[in-house]
Amino acid sequence: MDFKEYIESGKLELYVLGSCTTEELQEAECMARVFPEVRAELERIRSSVEEYVLANGVSPPVHLKSRIIAALEDDYNTGSVTETKVLSIVPHVQTKGLTLKYFIAASIILFFLCSAIIYNLYNKNDRLSVHISSLESLQKAEAEKFVLLQNQLDNSHWELLVMSNPRSFPVRLTGLPISPHSLTTI
Repeated sequence: MDFKEYIESGKLELYVLGSCTTEELQEAECMARVFPEVRAELERIRSSVEEYVLANGVSPPVHLKSRIIAALEDDYNTGSVTETKVLSIVPHVQTKGLTLKYFIAASIILFFLCSAIIYNLYNKNDRLSVHISSLESLQKAEAEKFVLLQNQLDNSHWELLVMSNPRSFPVRLTGLPISPHSLTTI
């Protein structure tokens, strides 16, 4: 926006009358510093407003001025002018009691949370103990099977070695008179 548009926008009149926001106030002062034409227009608006106020101003009644001055002099002379106290309006919050309440509430919540976690872990421990004992019994049964199969394998291996030995030869035996149909090979 150039300075001519700014002058025609009416923002300078609002600035002089005091009816603008702080952002508009800063903008008007900045434009007046940067552009001499804006500064001249600002002074022209101020002087025209001042002339209007002086031409159309209403003066207070004469007796009012004397009454105000007399009241001020009476207060000053009698010493009734009192010193005013400035009180801050800041809500007073009792932080000690409030902190204690928050600490107690947090402790209770933490207690229940820890209790729930411990209960959950206890149940998991029981289930795992049962599972481990079942796995141990299964392992024991499988170990017994393994030993049995290992013995059978050893026997089969020994028999294979005996039969495959070149110095050994098979002997065929027939049944005795008690059992004539029996037959075996050694």
